[in-house]
Amino acid sequence: MGINYFYVAIMVQPVVYFSRRVYALDKTGVIPEEITTLQYLTLLKIDQNFFSGPLPAFIGNLSRLRQLSIGINDFSGSIPTELGKLKDLNLL
Repeated sequence: MGINYFYVAIMVQPVVYFSRRVYALDKTGVIPEEITTLQYLTLLKIDQNFFSGPLPAFIGNLSRLRQLSIGINDFSGSIPTELGKLKDLNLL
């Protein structure tokens, strides 16, 4: 298994308020809806895990999200149209 990353940065203009990087997670299951309580989340990096099911539409409620990295998982279905609400998203 390769290295797994989970990186969350919460941005309070103009400085990073909270940043955390964790390696080798091998996480499974679905992304919890509680992640939407992180209202200042600007980067969500959950690639190289074993998350499954459809990519949740509630990610579209993370209005400050700029980067979403979800590659190398077991997601199924299409990308939710709600991600179109993420006007600052510049990396998917």
